[in-house]
Amino acid sequence: CDPGFSGPACEMASQTFPMFISESFGSSRLSSYHNFYSIRGAEVSFGCGVLASGKALVFNKDGRRQLITSFLDSSQSRIISVELPDDARQFGIQFRWWQPYHSSQGEDVWAIDEIVMTSVLFNSISLDFTNLVEVTQSLGFYLGNVQPYCGHDWTLW
Repeated sequence: CDPGFSGPACEMASQTFPMFISESFGSSRLSSYHNFYSIRGAEVSFGCGVLASGKALVFNKDGRRQLITSFLDSSQSRIISVELPDDARQFGIQFRWWQPYHSSQGEDVWAIDEIVMTSVLFNSISLDFTNLVEVTQSLGFYLGNVQPYCGHDWTLW
């Protein structure tokens, strides 16, 4: 069993885990990110420009590229852009963002600007950015554009 777990299927936790995670990647030191178990193949930088605000975690290095959270209690969490399967709604779970293959350093680059996990959602919207009319009617933004950006189509930046 992983540390902090016991039982026939390692399903019993001997500790509590946070139900909330919020990270905007403001610090340049990867060692300061205590919400995460593993960060590999990434750097905190402006590699894709400013996405939402400030720097982002940009996956652009050689080798394995992944981000794994520390153990969490996601039993009450909701994810807007990705439907969270019932099996993932439980106590003592980790989430991983990873890229199984990439061409080389500086190629196939991707970034994460902010991660928030909570049971309560505030001011959330969902838009199809390929529908420019819907975006411009639904959002007011200053000095922003909806266009291809950092290798992705239809991004609001």
